[in-house]
Amino acid sequence: MRTALTAALSCLLLAAPARTNNGHPAEREFVRLVSADSARRYVQELVACGPRQGGTSSNQRAAQYLQQRFHAWGLATKIISDPEKLAHEAQHWQLAYVFPEAGNFLRPWPYGFSPATAAREAEVTMATGSAAMRGKAVLTDKLVSRRQYEAYVTAGAVALLSDAPGRDGDYTEWAMIGELPSRRDNPIPVFAISRSDGNRLRALLSQGLTPRVSFALQTRIYHSRPQTVIATIAGAVPEKRFVYCAHGDSDSGGPGADDNASGVAAVMETARALQQLITVQKLPPPRHTIEFIIWGSEYFSTNAYLARRSNELERILGVINFDQTGTGTRQQAIYFEGNDIPWNESLLRTLDRIGGEFCGRPGFWQAYTTNPAQGGTDAYAFLPPQFRGTLKSPQRIPATTIFTAAWDESSQLEQTPGWDSSCWPAQTPLEIDHSRYYHSSGDIPEWTTDREPWRMAWAAQAGGLALLRLLW
Repeated sequence: MRTALTAALSCLLLAAPARTNNGHPAEREFVRLVSADSARRYVQELVACGPRQGGTSSNQRAAQYLQQRFHAWGLATKIISDPEKLAHEAQHWQLAYVFPEAGNFLRPWPYGFSPATAAREAEVTMATGSAAMRGKAVLTDKLVSRRQYEAYVTAGAVALLSDAPGRDGDYTEWAMIGELPSRRDNPIPVFAISRSDGNRLRALLSQGLTPRVSFALQTRIYHSRPQTVIATIAGAVPEKRFVYCAHGDSDSGGPGADDNASGVAAVMETARALQQLITVQKLPPPRHTIEFIIWGSEYFSTNAYLARRSNELERILGVINFDQTGTGTRQQAIYFEGNDIPWNESLLRTLDRIGGEFCGRPGFWQAYTTNPAQGGTDAYAFLPPQFRGTLKSPQRIPATTIFTAAWDESSQLEQTPGWDSSCWPAQTPLEIDHSRYYHSSGDIPEWTTDREPWRMAWAAQAGGLALLRLLW
């Protein structure tokens, strides 16, 4: 089946240039229609809904917003209720200095599944051992793991304060958010705090002072069903489909502008521009159906979709996923992931050509590359474990992710042989750019997507051009 799917995509590629190769009016018009300002506005409106975690009230508000948008543009749209899961909704929280001087923390944020906690005060300590931690708020510079959490609880801590990742110069005025075990009965809250606040507390402790803080947390933890939105452009052969998607939730539970309202905005803007061209008859319907999908919960909703379609996976021609398309730190670059997956060859070569054709043009990326699989986003629900995926079926589904940054630190990868980019800085390694605001309380539009909205437009343009060349 792997050979058959690869051959099918190859046939699509061979057929496409007669209609939509670079310079065809459909491509030029599509690129012109994609709007960075529109993408920026979508992110602002999505973030205003709340963190949008699967099954929460903000997820429901965002799903209604998306349905209305897609419907207004002329796409057939439906909201799917995924299987039930435990949802956590932090409604209000407070963390403040009491001694030696009253004041507020910089953008603190509770970990996911932190329990509701009545207002109280506690001394802060970094000491280890049950006697030193009992009744105290314990400061750590690590992301709190399940094992560490249980140890702190057993030692009698009443709260944890984490300024992870513990690097001076990073997360200075905002906090990296983590998550506790997904359950109702976690005993104590964890508050993510900024590195500046962590260093302030350490300085006080090193002076022989014992800082005192006050904290409170209102939360809801309940079972609910994530809401996934599917908008469709029907194809001439409707039983075959191409999935074009992004996770709609802020998987950290924070504001989630870059991760991943930016990816949602790229999907929305592609759908809007393509449907507009079809409506004004500048473009016929595609040969195969396109499903524009905004997953209610990262991985969870994607796996639910695959479970519903388990007997028809051969109908999925390919997947283009978007994650973190709204910021970057070192490069004005765009990335296309999964070039080490053999059955991604045709899909990635299409994106590679698009990357090279538009690189360096005014208004486009200044560098691009394909890169090996990294894992950690919804495209990998369509891929098998040997390529960091979770798909248990032997079906070989081409799947890639388009992004402009990943994780909280830049990383260097060994490039897959035969995939050197035609537009990458000479004599430099394959570096994956990162976001300074990854999984944090600082992932707000004002600090990410408002500053560089063109990145989302790049992602929509690259993905949409790939659809034009593959499906028209």
